[in-house]
Amino acid sequence: MSRATVAACALLCALGTADAAARCTARDAWRGQDKVDHAIAGAAIAAGWTFQRRSALEGFAAGLVVGVLKEAADAGGGGTCSLQAAAITAAGAALGAAGAGGSLRFTERVTPMLAYSKEF
Repeated sequence: MSRATVAACALLCALGTADAAARCTARDAWRGQDKVDHAIAGAAIAAGWTFQRRSALEGFAAGLVVGVLKEAADAGGGGTCSLQAAAITAAGAALGAAGAGGSLRFTERVTPMLAYSKEF
């Protein structure tokens, strides 16, 4: 198990404590520009990390960690902590990591063919 996965699990456990959960709202809307921003951010972070590390699992964990950290900061008084926003960020991270991971698998299977000739 990678360090990023362990960190994601630890942060999820920390966010799931009664104190943090008490500060987070579960009655937030599932739609809206804020949720679109969360999904895009989660997908972008996960895809970038997946391409960098060549691991979809680590990419997903990176997107998840950033989303959880953002909501933990909000729970600490920096904004409105939303469980829906954390879930949407995780969904975006899953899509970003899966898309980037699939792209990596495709490009690694395709062998580029170059033809070279001194005469035409």
